[in-house]
Amino acid sequence: MRTPYKRRAIPRLPDVILCVAALAASPLPAAAQANLLTDIGPYTAVGINNAHHVGLEQGIYANGTVTPFPAGFTGAAINASDEVAGELVDAQAVGTSAFYVNGTVTDIGPFLPFPDETVAVTHAVGLSNSGLIVGNGNLNNPDSTAYGYLYDSTHVTVINSFPGVIAAQFQSSALGVNDSGQVTGEALKTDDVINGVVTDAYIYDSATSAMTDLGPGAGHAINANGHVTGSNAVGHAFLYSNGKLTDLGSAGVGMAINASDRIVGLGGTDGSGFFYNGVMIDLSSLIDPGDPLKPFLKFQGAVGISDDRMIVFNAMDTRTQINHAYLLQAPSLDVAPGPLVFASQPIGTISQAQTLTFTNAGTASLALGAITISGDFAQTNTCGTTLAAQDSCTATVEYQPTAGGSRIGSLTIVSARVSIVVPLSGSTPITVSLTPSARTTTAGTPVTLTWSATQGASCTATSDSTTADGWSGSLPASGNRPVTETSAGDYTYEITCTAGSQSVTAQTQVVVNWPPVSVTLAASPTTLMAGQAATLTWTSKNATSCMASGGGVNDNWPGSRATNGTATVTEAFVPASQVTLTFTLTCTSSVSNLSSEATAKIAEVPPPKSGGGGALDIRTLIALLGILAVRWAVVGRPAPRLERVDFMRRQGDGRSDP
Repeated sequence: MRTPYKRRAIPRLPDVILCVAALAASPLPAAAQANLLTDIGPYTAVGINNAHHVGLEQGIYANGTVTPFPAGFTGAAINASDEVAGELVDAQAVGTSAFYVNGTVTDIGPFLPFPDETVAVTHAVGLSNSGLIVGNGNLNNPDSTAYGYLYDSTHVTVINSFPGVIAAQFQSSALGVNDSGQVTGEALKTDDVINGVVTDAYIYDSATSAMTDLGPGAGHAINANGHVTGSNAVGHAFLYSNGKLTDLGSAGVGMAINASDRIVGLGGTDGSGFFYNGVMIDLSSLIDPGDPLKPFLKFQGAVGISDDRMIVFNAMDTRTQINHAYLLQAPSLDVAPGPLVFASQPIGTISQAQTLTFTNAGTASLALGAITISGDFAQTNTCGTTLAAQDSCTATVEYQPTAGGSRIGSLTIVSARVSIVVPLSGSTPITVSLTPSARTTTAGTPVTLTWSATQGASCTATSDSTTADGWSGSLPASGNRPVTETSAGDYTYEITCTAGSQSVTAQTQVVVNWPPVSVTLAASPTTLMAGQAATLTWTSKNATSCMASGGGVNDNWPGSRATNGTATVTEAFVPASQVTLTFTLTCTSSVSNLSSEATAKIAEVPPPKSGGGGALDIRTLIALLGILAVRWAVVGRPAPRLERVDFMRRQGDGRSDP
């Protein structure tokens, strides 16, 4: 929170040094350029009046001479009559508000009558041409509440916080005042101990005691029209006029405003301070590039502006590391309505035109340079090489977007070697699409995501996956990418594309299933007798374990099995008749909990029967023929004919005739 009422320790230079420095700081000879600097000397400026007399903390600068203040007095504001409001410090370093007129300092504090308590007006900040003083002080009570005040030479009016605020140590501050008794500053809006303290800029009308809330921020200066400049909640300079608050579009604080709403202040895009003439212009760019002082300035910002645009600002001379006050004439060319903002426009189309008006608010003709434009914008203009005093010319601007999102550019016109830059902005709708190559897939199998966004957009991929699936990080405006999930689930993929301040998101969903478990099982041979062996062969896919069951008695088939392999089984059981054995293999995935089962069948047949007219096998037949041959040889009879043997075999009794 600002504490502008806190007294600053100001080192003072001896009066002799001040006078010598004032002589050294006399105005520069007339130069061809109107924007050369005048070095006032090693002082700190606080304001300027329309006579170009500068109020300093140490004295008054007028016509090349600095008149120092009496010892103990520090200036804070100057009016048209060269009266100065400031602070008087006594030997005990106690500061009070004071008023300087024609060499005399009048102490207007520290304590003035106030109902039921004592008011200490410790620090004057602002001064009107009519002699009204505003500043800050404390109520001399146990809480030592800080407040802003208005002093009209007879009494002090305390400016309280906004209605409804619980009493707090900080109530308000008063920073600027005009001849009508309108005061601006900041006042407590809320003092919520949980959500924090909020202060708003205000206009206080001393005639009616009405308080106008200008919104979060602080008012620093107010002109005769009741128009205010200051800083808003986001740290930008603002202009409040006719009930409307305009953000000037750049970080800074509006410190002074003239009769035509031209503003100067601290900050700007380069930190040097700024001049506002419808657009923000950095203070450094107003100085002629050929000025010999320019390279040695470390800017601290502008603090005052006259109605004819003479600016006073402070900067350090880097050669000596000493702060100086400087005068600089700002250009008289004004811009209206200021920065142009175009509505959303599709790529390849042309917007409705908007018009900028350039006005020479000065009393002499201005030389103009060529108008240039940048970005997705085009212009035509009626401006020539000169512009007469109080005359105007125009530039017509169109927006022609070539890419999506927020598009920015600028129009530049040069006057008296000062570039006046008008910011231009427009927008183009962003579109983005995202599609998968398949709506369903299996874990471990990639899906290709294809996207397309408006040209000029930058994109970012996100998904709800907890693993590195390949869909994350920055992406170009269009392309495709494979995405692989290792777990089953319903997945959402998003792409967010941004261009300028615009952002669009597209998404798609893919269902990822676990891959199925499969298994095959085969037996060879598929028919056998007891004691014979068979080979079982199996393969599985996506399984982590297998379990065997079924088969015959004691053939060692049941139990845990590898996911792929072979096994030999031997059936010792002798069946009385053919039986069918079923071998089962169940394979399971521990990841997905899915399983699959396969079976193989083997027919086991009983062995052949012996005796009982059974057919002779070849070995039995050969043995029988041998016996018969021996018998016939003993009795001397010829061996029987084979036909007899065949007959005997056909009879099946195993005997021969006697």
